[in-house]
Amino acid sequence: MLAIKPARLRHRLGVTAAVLVGFGSTIAAAGELPESGSARYWIQDGGQWRGYETLTWDFEADDTFRLERIREHRQRPAQADHPGDRRIRRTREISEGTLEGDVARPETYEVRTATVFQTDEAYDPETAFEDAEEEVTLAARFTDDEAAVEADEIAVPPDALDPLTHRWQVMEEALEGTRHTQISHQVVDEQGEVEEVVFRVEGRQTVRAHPGTFRTVRLTRQQPGQQRAVRWYMAEGWAGLPVRTVDRRSEHHAQRTRLERIEAADDG
Repeated sequence: MLAIKPARLRHRLGVTAAVLVGFGSTIAAAGELPESGSARYWIQDGGQWRGYETLTWDFEADDTFRLERIREHRQRPAQADHPGDRRIRRTREISEGTLEGDVARPETYEVRTATVFQTDEAYDPETAFEDAEEEVTLAARFTDDEAAVEADEIAVPPDALDPLTHRWQVMEEALEGTRHTQISHQVVDEQGEVEEVVFRVEGRQTVRAHPGTFRTVRLTRQQPGQQRAVRWYMAEGWAGLPVRTVDRRSEHHAQRTRLERIEAADDG
């Protein structure tokens, strides 16, 4: 497995920080982003806005890391007990692990879900889930030692990746690769199943997103047995954070995420 190199990671984040200065007062000083921060994306499905995805990262000084992704999907008005209200479902993924030298190794991966019902007028993404109860739908521990697995956890291969550390890993390899390079990893999905995920580097191109214009690495994931592909546009200089993701089912029914903003962590 190719290493994630924190020093090089910080450099690449810094390159993008220079591009983003001027797009928001929450961004750190020009030339460098901190080891903790967040990026927010909006989600569009079938031509309609559905919600947000937020990715946060925290690489600690003691060689540990924490990655978290929150997705909020607004669905059609619900029936039964909530007539006319829109159901909003949140999925929260958390990956924590250690950096062994230059290699990032996830130790735990957890998926939590919560649901609320609100009218369109009442929806506030900052407060919608303040009082919502979360349900743990997956608690995975990367180990081959069954005795180390706690109650309600499942054991997954210690050399596998979860979707969040996999995202950072893919970018590292894509930046080193050339066109048609294939990238393959064993990845644990949200149901705890391990599958092989294969991307192909298609090339580089310029992509325009809300915070700016980026030179990107363009990746395509072929879905086995499906006539569709998932395409990532991941900015050079911004390791692990895709500027745009497109699920190419058709021209009119593609699911997309696009970068909306990036923020530095508040240390105060």
